[in-house]
Amino acid sequence: MVSWGKEWESLFDLAIFIRLDNDIRMERLKKREFERYGDELKTNIERKRNYEAFINWANQYENPEFDGRSLRVHNNWIEKLDCKVLRIDGALELKKKVSMVLYEITS
Repeated sequence: MVSWGKEWESLFDLAIFIRLDNDIRMERLKKREFERYGDELKTNIERKRNYEAFINWANQYENPEFDGRSLRVHNNWIEKLDCKVLRIDGALELKKKVSMVLYEITS
């Protein structure tokens, strides 16, 4: 929603930012891509090229110099929000994440 327009910055009661350690995030992305495309990532040159480009792009998320979708861009946008921001470690179990969100919206 970072690029959807300034009007969004004041429309929330609560924003939830889930962040995952980059190594774990990249491992999950690679696993998902292999589950999705399988051997095609080895046998299809264009698919392999697209996969490598995607992985290289995604791995730039924590690079403060990267101008694409990045932690810096997200943190800068979060600073503009007029609401409480709940930051959650993406490595937590789903039940724990849900509990944290439910606590915030019911308290």
